[in-house]
Amino acid sequence: MHSAGTSVPTTGGPEIPAPPETTVDIQMTGTEMTTEPNPFDGRPEKFGAWLATVKAELTTKDFRNNAAKVGYIYQSLNETVQDQVRDIFQGAQEAKWWNGVLEKMLGRLSAIYNEKAHNRLKRIYQVKEITYYIRHFDKALSEEGAEDWPHDAKIRAFTRGLNQTIRDRLEQEPKGTLPTTYGEFKKFVCTMAVRQKANAAKLAQAATGQTGKKSNPTV
Repeated sequence: MHSAGTSVPTTGGPEIPAPPETTVDIQMTGTEMTTEPNPFDGRPEKFGAWLATVKAELTTKDFRNNAAKVGYIYQSLNETVQDQVRDIFQGAQEAKWWNGVLEKMLGRLSAIYNEKAHNRLKRIYQVKEITYYIRHFDKALSEEGAEDWPHDAKIRAFTRGLNQTIRDRLEQEPKGTLPTTYGEFKKFVCTMAVRQKANAAKLAQAATGQTGKKSNPTV
């Protein structure tokens, strides 16, 4: 008996492909049937550990077929990450062919959540104007192929490099009021930084004025 997705040899002729796997059956045999997938929530810093774990699970657990493996991995992703490989998954469902789908799915996620991008972005800090930091950060984001990270992952990486004053101000904002998309979050931070600079200039000007009055008393 031949497993789904393999070729069936014929006598005196070419091999005939076996019927493809038609359903995403994630049920496994033996004691593994109730096992929950190891989850991945889109945090780039957790991707390496997640990938190593699921690769080990794919070789040690008894899956029925390739469709079961793909379904198991797909269910371990949160909705945002699923969106990044949904076209691969749905394409396999429509074609009813699962060979190579798992490798394609994990390959795309590995390209998006590569460790090199995460490490490079960790080393970027705001040392000049906020606009300079944004340009520098977005350039690295693009060059490392991290533009497809989920919004919350990009926001976390972006926030980590901001100066302490801006981070403190962000923490003071009421919960749930900060923008949740990366583009809007950048605009919010930029506006906050400009206002902060303007207020600092006013305070410095006021302090200079007070000093001048003290050094030049009226007669």
